[in-house]
Amino acid sequence: METAWSWAVTGYSHLHRRHEDIFRTCRHAGLSGVEGSAELVADLGDSEPEALAAAYASYGLRFDTFHLPFERDDDITSFYETTRRRAVDKAVL
Repeated sequence: METAWSWAVTGYSHLHRRHEDIFRTCRHAGLSGVEGSAELVADLGDSEPEALAAAYASYGLRFDTFHLPFERDDDITSFYETTRRRAVDKAVL
């Protein structure tokens, strides 16, 4: 049976780990990649996230989405339009 989806892991579960360790963990677990978090790229310059994504790709992994930090009031996926709108307005600022 062919798998119709792939599994990635949140970057928040790998904070304070070296990217080389994350590569090996993801490959061992059969994951497709890492959902980035702000903390995983906090020390990188403007052009370095692309190089990091290329390093993940060299291991056959994706690093192409980011989970933005938010609190309950910043829930951009909220069921309520007013909450979503407030979250978008705040993020745009």
